[in-house]
Amino acid sequence: MGIIDYIQTDQKKKTIHPIEKVRLKKPILNLFLGDFSTGDIRVFMNLLDKHIGTVEKIQFCQLLCKGMTSHYKDDRFQVIKIMDVAYDNKYGVTEREMFAEKFQNSPMVQSELKRYINRIYNCVAQYQYQEPGRIRINLIIKAEDPMAAVLKNLIQLLKNKLEEYFPEYVYLDVYCILDEFIKEQYDTQKNAYSYLTLKELGELSMSQELINNVFCLSNKNSQGVLYQNCMDKIMSAIAYVIIMKDGISAINMSNSFQEDRLNVKSIENNRTFFSMGYLQLEKQDRSIELVLLHQILKEMQGNIRPVDDEIFSQLFITEESLKSLCKKVGFREISSEEIDLFYPIIRNHDIKPSDLVGMTNREALGKLFGTNLEIFYELNFKCDAKAKDLLETNLIDFRKVLQGICRDQGHSIYEIYHLLSDENKILAKLNKMVKDYTDITLGFQNDLKRWLGNDVVTRNIREKMKGTKEPIIFYSLAVEYINLLCKKASVEFKLQVIKGYLSEALLIREKYEKSFCFIQNTQEELEDNINLSLDQELTLRVGNLMKYYSYTFSALIRNKHQVKFQELNRRINQAITEDGIDVNYFYQLLVEYAADFCEEDCFKEDFTIEMVKRLFDFRQGSLILKDQSDVFNLAYGTILDNQEFYLKVVQSSQLNKHICFFANENNAFIDHVVERMQQDHRKNQISIFYEHNYNSIDMIYLVGCFEKEQIGVYHGIWKSAYEELCSKGK
Repeated sequence: MGIIDYIQTDQKKKTIHPIEKVRLKKPILNLFLGDFSTGDIRVFMNLLDKHIGTVEKIQFCQLLCKGMTSHYKDDRFQVIKIMDVAYDNKYGVTEREMFAEKFQNSPMVQSELKRYINRIYNCVAQYQYQEPGRIRINLIIKAEDPMAAVLKNLIQLLKNKLEEYFPEYVYLDVYCILDEFIKEQYDTQKNAYSYLTLKELGELSMSQELINNVFCLSNKNSQGVLYQNCMDKIMSAIAYVIIMKDGISAINMSNSFQEDRLNVKSIENNRTFFSMGYLQLEKQDRSIELVLLHQILKEMQGNIRPVDDEIFSQLFITEESLKSLCKKVGFREISSEEIDLFYPIIRNHDIKPSDLVGMTNREALGKLFGTNLEIFYELNFKCDAKAKDLLETNLIDFRKVLQGICRDQGHSIYEIYHLLSDENKILAKLNKMVKDYTDITLGFQNDLKRWLGNDVVTRNIREKMKGTKEPIIFYSLAVEYINLLCKKASVEFKLQVIKGYLSEALLIREKYEKSFCFIQNTQEELEDNINLSLDQELTLRVGNLMKYYSYTFSALIRNKHQVKFQELNRRINQAITEDGIDVNYFYQLLVEYAADFCEEDCFKEDFTIEMVKRLFDFRQGSLILKDQSDVFNLAYGTILDNQEFYLKVVQSSQLNKHICFFANENNAFIDHVVERMQQDHRKNQISIFYEHNYNSIDMIYLVGCFEKEQIGVYHGIWKSAYEELCSKGK
C-alpha cells in the first residue's frame, strides 16, 4: 500500500469551522423517478445535509426503484413500491402507453401516494417555516428511463394531493437528466423514450400550470464535450439550485436570488427549458496535504549536521577504549615473579645452555619446556572465555549507544543514513581500524613466526640469574615467547571488537538503507500525485500552490513545529533501529504529525484569502500579480470564461445567463464581482447566496430559456428513433 492509498482508506479529514446550517423557507420533497444508483443519490443527499440544517427536514423518496430499500435507513428516505405497477424494461411506444395507463388506474398508486403525503405533512407540521402552507417538489428523472412514462400522471397526482395539505402553493420543478451516449442500434428504444420525455415536459410546461421550471442536464456540455462520468457534478448542481431557491441567505440583500425573475422569463418564453452549470472554487485541501507530507520528508533531507569527533568516544571507537577493554579481559605481560615461581617446575633440567647452540628458538623452546610453556600460557594468560563474554557485553553496549545516537539526538533519517555511509566518519573510521588491526595482527603473526625461526642468541650464553643462578638465556626465551603470545592475543581481540562494531553499524545501516529507499519512493509518489492533481487545473485553484505551501510549511516545521518534528524523527529512528520500520506505522507517524498543522491559519483561511496570498507575485502569462486587485481581476475573468453548462444548446446566442454565487459573508472578492458586474452592465445577471463560515466559492450558472428543439439530439437521433419505432408499430 502506498501513502496515497493509506491516506484515502485510513484517515478521516478533520472538519474545520463547519458551515453554519442554512434554514429553509419551505419544506422540500425530493423525488427520484426511475433507476438511480446509490452513489448518485448519496452525492445529492450529502451535499444538502452539509448545507441545510436538520431542523427543517428534507424528504427524499425513490419511486418504484428496484432494490433500493436496503441502502437508505434515514427516516427521511422512503422507497414507494407500488406492487401492481411494474415494468420489465421493454422499451416500446405501445408498452410505454400501457404502463402509463396502468399507473393512472392503479388503486395502489392512489393509496400509497396518499399515505406518503400524509406522512410528509405530519412531519412538516412540527416545524415553523418562513413560508407556511407551501412546499417544493423537486422531481429528478432520467429521460430514457421507462418510469418517465408516468411523468404526466405522477405530476398531476402529486399536485392534487399536496394542494389539499399545502393550500398556499405547491412548487414543482423537474430536473431531467439526458444521456447523449445512447447511440447504438440496441438503444433505439431508449432514444425514443428520451424524445417522448422531453416532448411531454414541453407540453406540460407550456399548456398547463403544473410545472414551475424544467432544467435539462446532459453528459454533453455546452462546448459539445461528452463526459463518461459526470453524475456527481450534475447531482451537485441540482442540490445547489435547490439551496439557492429555498434556502435563507445569511445576509438578505438586493442581489439575493429572486426566483420570480426566473419564472417571469419562463412565462414570457412559454415556459420553456433551462439548464445549468457548476463551478467550485475551493482550496485544494488534498493537494495541500500532499505538499505538506512532501515537505516533511524534504525537511528530513535538510542541512546535514557535521559529526563531532566526540561521537567516537561515545561509541568506544578510540585506542584508549580498546586498551581499557583489553585490561578488563586481562591481557598483560609476564612478570619476573611469575617466571621465578613457575620456571623450575616447567623446564627440562637436563638441558644445558651449550645444548642450545645452533638451534632455532622453536627448537630450543621444545627442548627446554616441551609443551609445558604452552600449558603455562593457557592456564595463566589466555582469556578466551572472559574475552568472549566481554566482547558480547561490549557489542550490546555499542549497539545501545549507536541506537541512542540515532534515536535520541534529533537526527533525521537522512542524517543517520549519511552518518553511516561509507564515506562518513563512523564507518570510515571503523573500516580503517579494521584494516589497521588486520595489518597489525598479520604483523604480529609474522613476527612470531619469524622469531620462532630465528637462531637462539647465544652471545651471553654463560650469564646467569643472580638469585636462581639459572642461565639468563632460558629466562629470556620463556619471557619473550609468552609476551609475544600475549600481544598477539590482545591485538586479535581488538580486531574482533572493531569487526563487531563494524558489523553492528552495518546492520543498522542496512535497516536505514531500506528505509531510505522506501522514503524516497514515498516522496516520489507524493510528488507524482501532486503534479497529477495540479495538471490542467484552473490557475485560481492551484496556481503557485507547490511553491507557496512548500515555503509556508518549511517555515512552520523549522520554527513552531520543530520540537514535534524532532520527536517525529526520534520515533521513526526508534522503529528503524529496533525492528526496521513498518510501512503503515511510518505512514501513521507522518500523518499524525501533519494533523497538527490543521490548526494553522493556512488551513483555516477561506478560499478568497488563500487565493490572494498564494497568487501574490505569480506570473500569469505576461502579467505578474502584484496585489489583491490583480488577483481579483484574474478571478473575475476566469469565472466569466468558464461558464460551462451541462447541455449543448444550438442557437444559444440569445439565451439569458445568470450566475449565482455561494460564498462566505463579508467576502471581499464577491464585493469586487458585484462592482465589476455593475461596471459591465450585468447587474441583473448575478445573485449571491451568503453562508456563515463558508470556506469555498461555488457558482451555479443558469441559462435559459430555450425550446426543446434547440437540444440537438431531440430533433436528430432521438426523433428518428421514435419515428422508427412508430413505423414498426412498436
